[in-house]
Amino acid sequence: MGHYKSYSYMRGHVGVFDVHPANCVVAQNAVLVPIDFILVEFEGDALGALWSRFV
Repeated sequence: MGHYKSYSYMRGHVGVFDVHPANCVVAQNAVLVPIDFILVEFEGDALGALWSRFV
């Protein structure tokens, strides 16, 4: 989901999608700031289906 060759991550019931360098900026204090990640909270059957693809 998202940009071509972007990364996706799952932790618990939260999915993070569209993770790639163009969606991050480095602040003046050298902190990496995500600016356009897609965060989705899953439950029930959708959560089970996603976990089966990540494991």
